[in-house]
Amino acid sequence: MPSSTSPFLDAFWNLSDDDNQVRAKSGHAIIAHCFATQTPEATPPLEDIRYALERLLKGTCSGRASSRQGYASTLTLFLSSLYDPSNSPLLDHVFPDDPLMALLATITTITSPPQSAIKGSEQRDFQFGHLFTLLAVGRSRILAAADADTAKPFVDTAIALYNSKKWMRESAVSAIVGLYESLSKSTAAEMQKTVLALFIAGATNDDPSLLTLKLALSPQSLSPKLLSQSTALLTSTTSCFPRLHSIWPTILPLLTPGLLAQIQTEVLAPLTTSTNERKALPLLLLPPLLSSPNTQAAHIPNILTPNVTRLLLNAATKDTKNPHTLHSLATQTLKELKSILTTSSHITPEIRLTVIAALLKADAKFDAKTRTDIVATVLGGLTTAGQHQYVDFLLTQLQTSMSDSSSDTRKDSKGKTASTPTVDALLAAARLFMPKPKPAADGASNETAEATRLTPVVDKIYSFFMAAAFFDCREVVKPVVKATPKKGKKGKKEAVAPVSDSAIITNALLVGEGATVPYQYRSAMSSAFFSLLSDLTVSCYQTATSFDVMRRSHKMWLEVEQGGGTLWRGELGEDCMQARVQVSEVCEGAKSDVKGSIGVANLAMGLSLQLLNEGADEGEGQLAKLLDEEVRARATRACAC
Repeated sequence: MPSSTSPFLDAFWNLSDDDNQVRAKSGHAIIAHCFATQTPEATPPLEDIRYALERLLKGTCSGRASSRQGYASTLTLFLSSLYDPSNSPLLDHVFPDDPLMALLATITTITSPPQSAIKGSEQRDFQFGHLFTLLAVGRSRILAAADADTAKPFVDTAIALYNSKKWMRESAVSAIVGLYESLSKSTAAEMQKTVLALFIAGATNDDPSLLTLKLALSPQSLSPKLLSQSTALLTSTTSCFPRLHSIWPTILPLLTPGLLAQIQTEVLAPLTTSTNERKALPLLLLPPLLSSPNTQAAHIPNILTPNVTRLLLNAATKDTKNPHTLHSLATQTLKELKSILTTSSHITPEIRLTVIAALLKADAKFDAKTRTDIVATVLGGLTTAGQHQYVDFLLTQLQTSMSDSSSDTRKDSKGKTASTPTVDALLAAARLFMPKPKPAADGASNETAEATRLTPVVDKIYSFFMAAAFFDCREVVKPVVKATPKKGKKGKKEAVAPVSDSAIITNALLVGEGATVPYQYRSAMSSAFFSLLSDLTVSCYQTATSFDVMRRSHKMWLEVEQGGGTLWRGELGEDCMQARVQVSEVCEGAKSDVKGSIGVANLAMGLSLQLLNEGADEGEGQLAKLLDEEVRARATRACAC
């Protein structure tokens, strides 16, 4: 036996440490002491090897701290090294006759409870020790060259554990699968036809662990029919909360898009409206589904269904007075999703955009509600094409919400519309995609520190806010360029006034014949427009850059009007509108190399933009008209009397 003060013994003590790094370092120290230091001239520490094997087997029966994890993982490396052909002299010394069967006998002796009466908890410790040693045997691959007669006792031992206790079934099946997968193809096939087939036939069908074994033996057996028959089994795995049952890591890699949709419809969808224990399963499955290398953008709607995203949002929303039972799980799920979306190599921009779109369909203020930054972080990594796709998605969402304005508005304490989340999301996207201002380098002037911040994506949002908030775009049409043919000459294209794309987009978003953008949306986009204008100008270092933004604003105004857009005038008179035209004409002649000229032009154009307004609330106008008609009707009836 080694000295009681050697580092070798200290390493065993540290195998029970809760820190993974400490356990791993101690395990490698034991392996290095027993095997890595061997040389032809050195005397093998045979006593240390025997002692280490027995100590590791006994350690798996200990319930102290993280003993089983540390001792079982080290036992796996130990067996792999001991049964390596290069260490055959050591193996012959430890087990002179039939090393594998001798090992099984040693395992059985050490992990069997004593004959004397012991507590139930102590008996469980020995059962778990037996289980962990079988798991170590499977993972060490020492049965790779064994025949069926040699492998059968190991599998029979795992089957006996399965039959011993109901709570041992899932773990015992993991041991059976591990032993089966460590065998050679011929031996595995023979074991499947004999021992395992008889075991499955004789077992009850109320255990989802048996489905794990069936799929491990025959992955191609997974079919829509088998899934339908196994719905109750898969639903019963929710009893494992807060962890995930071992059936799911087995079944998820085998799912085709059709089977995934079937799982969502038949198994997961009913759970989203059940008890919290059952609701946890859809949340636990999100990270492994998304992290699968087979996941494509087309699969996301079957992973993040409306029911699942709503459940994720509700559970992750912070409520200090009445916190959701699944709040911690939902928060951890969002952290894992964020990590997968930002670091996994198989995640494409299309997948990122589809995931974010699914989250925002649940709520346009998903980050604010959940107090996370998953949406902002993922959007920050999009390409320019992805940014345009995201803006198009928000515009589609806006069209949907305008058809049912109550679904995308928030009321304040007085019952008035306080915000429209989709408009807020567009504003947040513009700020996110806007290039950040960079200070001038040492010795350089701020005059050259920054290029324009009105990038194409930002300009698309900015111009849309202007057209949708301040103009009636029902008459806007996309210009058609016609050629005027001349005799003997090619046709010459007629000059057509430019029409703002934003006005065309606004016209396309109108829902119903004769419809306009609802007043609450115009009001929200009016505020968003001026907020974005402030961001584009006030934070700029260059006065010339601010001037470019102002000039672009007036140009958009002109383009919308030329395309058929009508300004919501409100109380503005003709004099005010004529002043805007004169300001634009004067400012167009401002010289960019004269700071004073640009400063005055900026001020003038900024003041003229204040003429823009969202118009009157049609709802209040109609209400006033109805009230006026009612008053006149009552007055008429009174006079008649």
